[in-house]
Amino acid sequence: MPPDRVSPANPRARPAPIGPPAPAAPDPGSRTVARQFSRADVIRLGQAGGGTPWQFIPVAAQALRIAPDDAGIRFLIASHYARLLLVTAAREQLALLPEHARQDASVRTLDSLVRQLPDDRIPPAERLATCRANVEALASRPTGAVDLRPAFDSWAQRTARTDWFRTRDGNIVTRPAGAPADGQWLRFRDDQAEVAAMMLPVAPGPLPPIALEGVDPPWMLMRILSQTPRAADGYWARVTVVQADAEELLDGLAAADLREQLAQDRLHFFVGADAAVRLAHDLKARWDTQIDGPFIRLATVRQCVQPDLRTVLQAATLGQQAEQNRLYTAARATYAPRDSKWWSGRFEAALVEGKPRAAEPLRVLIPACRYSTFVKHSASDLAAAFERLGCNARLLMEPDNQSHLSSVAYLRALNDHRPDLIVLINYTRHNVGPVIPPEIPFVCWIQDAMPHLFDDNVGRAQTSVDFLVGHMYGDLFNRLSFPRQRTLAMPVVADAAKFHNRPVAAETRRRFECEVAYVSHHSETPDAMHARLMREAKVPACGVDSRAPALFESLLPAVRRIADDPMAGPILQRLRLAALAALRDLFGAEPDPRSFNIILNQYCLPLADRILRHRTLAWAAQIAGRRGWRLRIHGRGWERHPTLAPFAAGELPHGDDLRACYQSAAVNLHLSVSGPMHQRVLECVLSGGLPVFRRSHPDPAPMYLWAKKCALERVRAKSKHPISDDFDAAIADHPELMLAAAQFQRLGLPLEAAFGPDGLCRIHPAVIDQHAGATEPELSASWVLGDLADASFADVAGLEALVARAIESSAWRSAVSTGAAGRVRQRLTTDVMARRILDLVGGSLRADAASRHHDAA
Repeated sequence: MPPDRVSPANPRARPAPIGPPAPAAPDPGSRTVARQFSRADVIRLGQAGGGTPWQFIPVAAQALRIAPDDAGIRFLIASHYARLLLVTAAREQLALLPEHARQDASVRTLDSLVRQLPDDRIPPAERLATCRANVEALASRPTGAVDLRPAFDSWAQRTARTDWFRTRDGNIVTRPAGAPADGQWLRFRDDQAEVAAMMLPVAPGPLPPIALEGVDPPWMLMRILSQTPRAADGYWARVTVVQADAEELLDGLAAADLREQLAQDRLHFFVGADAAVRLAHDLKARWDTQIDGPFIRLATVRQCVQPDLRTVLQAATLGQQAEQNRLYTAARATYAPRDSKWWSGRFEAALVEGKPRAAEPLRVLIPACRYSTFVKHSASDLAAAFERLGCNARLLMEPDNQSHLSSVAYLRALNDHRPDLIVLINYTRHNVGPVIPPEIPFVCWIQDAMPHLFDDNVGRAQTSVDFLVGHMYGDLFNRLSFPRQRTLAMPVVADAAKFHNRPVAAETRRRFECEVAYVSHHSETPDAMHARLMREAKVPACGVDSRAPALFESLLPAVRRIADDPMAGPILQRLRLAALAALRDLFGAEPDPRSFNIILNQYCLPLADRILRHRTLAWAAQIAGRRGWRLRIHGRGWERHPTLAPFAAGELPHGDDLRACYQSAAVNLHLSVSGPMHQRVLECVLSGGLPVFRRSHPDPAPMYLWAKKCALERVRAKSKHPISDDFDAAIADHPELMLAAAQFQRLGLPLEAAFGPDGLCRIHPAVIDQHAGATEPELSASWVLGDLADASFADVAGLEALVARAIESSAWRSAVSTGAAGRVRQRLTTDVMARRILDLVGGSLRADAASRHHDAA
């Protein structure tokens, strides 16, 4: 994930702590309150509706110290203790009433009720056991263990000198052991209400790290941990606990069983007199990640850390900013002198016949994101491919699931690795911001239609050392200002070194053997996904108009209809028309490209995909139940699916287990409205597996465009004049058009809609030239898989027949898989992509340097 767009000259200010410190409870021994309140005021405060027990009891206790014989106030105190279920204190107050008052009917009724209430004491043995269990949990943490056992005995002796009581609302109040009934409380606070009222951090994106000083009582820690759950992508906000006095921490650990919470690896403790100093060292060591975040100090902390926690956090943020400025200056000094001539010479010296020279390997930096399984493994596989080519490749990624990279991480990598090339998935240099020097050749590998890419300003910001590879979405060039030069259409690749068809071990095969397998983390149901997207669309920072929820609601029926009937017409075209119509109705005008692409790519396409996937998996489950076949669904969250949970088979790491799954299943389902060109399909055939997919009506498919391009090139070669006007070509005159037409027919697609009537195909030269980068044959699923009708299905019966064929004919299954794997290894692997990227960048740099030299001459 790219760092925040932080200008080295514009440091961010730290936010203030969350909420003001809670006021201390009034001291029952003080006479100030008594002077301010008359007896009538105290009585009114204690009567029904006048105040809470937490407000009344401290005031009334002061009044009793002045007038200990006031039976009316004492009775009200007893009744308020009873409301809190503080049975011991209530009984003590009733016992202190004079004899004549105890005969009063109200007193006798209250006394009877109090005698029926459960004991409110927390025995010392229970506190010791609870605390000891939590201490052992802290000491046995796999990482970040904290040993509080040396302080335990001293704390145990001290806590034995206090009495603890649990109130109705979950608070714990304390007083000296054996204190008289009118003695002072050591703690008498409504901590639970204060914790509930305090604002916790909220953000449209990942929560920043949170620091907490004090765990006595533990309610705030428990609330923070419960209300900042692990995100769906695996991110878990870091929580740091700081406590100067170990015995204060033990007080908090004795109040509740926290063993489950203490096991969370995102929780970090700094305890002791030097806690602040050690925290400062830790923050400095984590300058490569985001450290700026809110902090909370409990009002109950008796001994604060020194230096003050706010001071430590502010100093760490300023230090991180200074380090960023230093690294930025160093990077600019390195890269500013490098012009096109320098880069051309660097690539020419490092490449011999397109391959890296061992003596001077090119250095490649590939930032990645651990919170996207697809991005993480794609980046890692590409880095390995560059290494196999002889380059020196470095992967830059978050160190753990509690961190996001800061600008410092990027700048440190620039200065330490000094890359000659940066490859970043789904983000351009402009999206990242000024942290990347403008001189470094930069490749954006587009794997997804991310909304931040569909911005005219991003297109205009492309320079002569900016390159695009991967999915070449037409809107980038047709509706936005992205240049068509310096692009490489190669959206799907797989790692042939990781996924190969060598037989898996017999024991491993038995683990994964089944008739039907499916691998995906998309276990969230379509209804749940729609509801989530509705919630997320309400957040202004998401970049979606506030009316997006209403737009999504209006689009839902159309998206369902399109996903439920994927053969009715080109899916992308139908979704585009539905999105355009809905946006026009909402805004009353033509939508801007960015809003349109957000709605299309962040709602319509993903939801249609999800509907098709879950509907087809329901078919597979139905068939498996009827035929006694094994259906295994691998991925995150399927065990919680309302109907498909019985088929959940757990997550698979991206490696040997996934390869074994592909190879051991009779068929592997691939389900997407975008068709079968996907990384998992390529990985599957490389592993010796058979991918099968549900048919959908393609938009102008690569095979179709390639066939038209071949026909146009043939006509142009024979013509003495330029061909720019539209014309009709006879399908029978061009073998490529005949192949494409035959494929359309076998898939059950209307031939006339794609090619025209009477055996003629309308050729639009301008359109074909415009899509030149998307007409390579290897971008076509039919080039990879062969006859798509052989590996696809349109209904339940078709799926059943296809699985049965794979089970009964191992020779057919092997032939399809082996043939596809050979073609993939030829053109669609990470090794091929790495080599083609070097060719693209090196060739462009040489041409640019030559052009500049010519212009100068």
